[in-house]
Amino acid sequence: MERNMKTRKTILVISLFILMILCLTFSSFATENPDGTIGTPDESTGNDNSGETEDSNTGNDGNNGATNENTGNDNNYEEKPSQNENEYKPPVVDEPTVEEPTIEKPSIQEPAVEQPTIEQPTQTQRPSQSETINNNSSSTERLSDNANLGNLILDIDGLEPEFNKDITEYYLIVDLSVESVNIEAYPEDENSIVMIEGNSDLQEGENIISITVKAESGKTKTYTIYVTKTDDVDMVNANLKNLSVKGFSFYPSFKNNIYNYNLTINEKLSSLEILVEPEIEDATYEIIGNENLIEGDNLIKIIVTAKDGIAKREYKLNVFVSFKNVEIQKTNKMPAIILLSVLGIAIIGTAVAISKKH
Repeated sequence: MERNMKTRKTILVISLFILMILCLTFSSFATENPDGTIGTPDESTGNDNSGETEDSNTGNDGNNGATNENTGNDNNYEEKPSQNENEYKPPVVDEPTVEEPTIEKPSIQEPAVEQPTIEQPTQTQRPSQSETINNNSSSTERLSDNANLGNLILDIDGLEPEFNKDITEYYLIVDLSVESVNIEAYPEDENSIVMIEGNSDLQEGENIISITVKAESGKTKTYTIYVTKTDDVDMVNANLKNLSVKGFSFYPSFKNNIYNYNLTINEKLSSLEILVEPEIEDATYEIIGNENLIEGDNLIKIIVTAKDGIAKREYKLNVFVSFKNVEIQKTNKMPAIILLSVLGIAIIGTAVAISKKH
């Protein structure tokens, strides 16, 4: 009895050890994110018939030789004896028989060559006109389409965020003593035109300065500066102190003067848990676009309103949702999960059966 008990214990320990190994492998499979994709190379069938054409034209050897032999000078041999006989001298008059004037080769065909000489200049003139038209059309297509600003300089510090040609909205707070803002705006393309409006006669509260860049092709791009004129900075402070998304990390890292962020998620979520904290307690905020997220691109806006109820800041969160990655991960894990489950059940059943026999 003691031996049977020992063997049973040994078998159970071994089975538990194997089961533990399976659990570890199961956990490794469950956390793995496989990328295995099997690609079948495309087999291109070559057209062998394209290079197997044989020339069927054979030279007419022998035919030309045969014709040349038939057209030999047999008549000349017959005429020689005719010249020796006096009876045949009268009919020999055939020699001047109009065969010699068959020299019609130079007959008026040579001056006919003058006609194509007149056609040549007419043909050269026509393509010259089409070439000029093509040159004109190509010159219009080459007009610059660049309507970006290359640099933006203000005589007052505090522009947020720092200038970037791809950012079109900026914010600036000035004192009540400031009546205008001197702006130097340089286009990225020297052939573009820059127009500035609203930078003078600033009023208390919010003012809008527009900087429009017009490219050579006529394309325009507008940069906007929201200037708030006040003596109480806290009243117009609409900056955020903190912004985060629970369970996710966006990029770039949060800063109160950065207003655009990007986030990619691989989960089926209808909304995100966004945590917002303004710098001023009395400031308010509103989140727009955080409901019914769809697969692909989603835009979430966090609009912060300052204590005065006028000054505002807009933070944007560009969210890309991918459902396909989630489905691929689940389907790739299922075969491993099923296999490990079957092996675990088989090992436990075998261990129990062996222990009963002993």
